Amino acid sequence: MIAAHPDEAASKVHSRLLSSIESQLPNVAVRRLYDLHPSFHIDVEAEQKALSQAKLVVWLHPIYWYNAPAILKEWIDRVLEHGWAYGKDGTALKGKKVLSAISSGGTHDTYQAGGFHGATLDQYLLPFKSTAELCNMSYEQPFWVQKARALSSADADQEAQRLVTRLKELA
Repeated sequence: MIAAHPDEAASKVHSRLLSSIESQLPNVAVRRLYDLHPSFHIDVEAEQKALSQAKLVVWLHPIYWYNAPAILKEWIDRVLEHGWAYGKDGTALKGKKVLSAISSGGTHDTYQAGGFHGATLDQYLLPFKSTAELCNMSYEQPFWVQKARALSSADADQEAQRLVTRLKELA
């Protein structure tokens, strides 16, 4: 799991998601990008090694300005290299499943063509889907926590359990 939240401790949702995963799914390796690469200098070799060992890749992050936090973009730019992740000889990720697990302050209604954000969440996630497809990965239906900042602790725990269940189904 590639976790990219710039302030995980302050995020009720992300801290619960990760805590539940780590306690209930001990075989899931969680890579907290901001902890591993605080200066944004991605250790490409270490990240590629971790990806090679994964059966399922999860990009866990909030939606920030209609995208992922910058460190995840840097990670994708550096780790998913031509000749390794894609291209003629780039088959390291071929056949692996990938899941975008995201949170947003908005709801389904706000992520519609006529909604507040003017487009669907799937439209904002298209670069992630296209990246997965370029790498010959199977892009799974995204996992989405809506109204993340407004959730009660009990609701955040329920969302965490929902993600754990989803990961078990994909494993």
